[in-house]
Amino acid sequence: FFAEGTMAGVFSLVSKIGIIKKIYFPRIIVVFSSTLSSFIGLFFNLLVFIIFACFAGLAISWHSLLFLPLIILLYIFVVGISLLLTALYIKLRDINQVWEVLLQVGFWLTPIIYTLSLVPANLHTLLFYNPMTGFIQYARLLVIEHTLPSFIGVSYLVVVSIVTFILGYFVFQKLEPIAAQEL
Repeated sequence: FFAEGTMAGVFSLVSKIGIIKKIYFPRIIVVFSSTLSSFIGLFFNLLVFIIFACFAGLAISWHSLLFLPLIILLYIFVVGISLLLTALYIKLRDINQVWEVLLQVGFWLTPIIYTLSLVPANLHTLLFYNPMTGFIQYARLLVIEHTLPSFIGVSYLVVVSIVTFILGYFVFQKLEPIAAQEL
């Protein structure tokens, strides 16, 4: 979802350039709609996961219900990154290619296809500086291991997500007036 949502955000203004040049409306709506589309796709994927998990015998506990606020927090983070990248794309056309490379590097540095236990303990703190590590690890804890993540870790994700959203919003608002001319 993170990769799909942020890439959709980067290209959101370019894909709607025809309407952007003809009618004035808040361009931020275009970024929100692109990321929301990816978010809805995530929910359909989660529905399929839940069905398979039930057939596989994966127990669902009350901890699993806390997965929903984690997903909403992830959406806030994705929108913030998307707003920032879209604003940068207005001025720097190659940002999408740089972002694709960073996504690939981030994929391998985030414990997605491997568990955190495979990484030496002295590197865990370093890995958690990447917010996606927290999102992935805490989702595993809630859904699979039925345990609560640490308060400090979740607080870090909340702060990073909100700061990223605010930063993305302000950078986007600063560059949004020139979007129609630059694109």
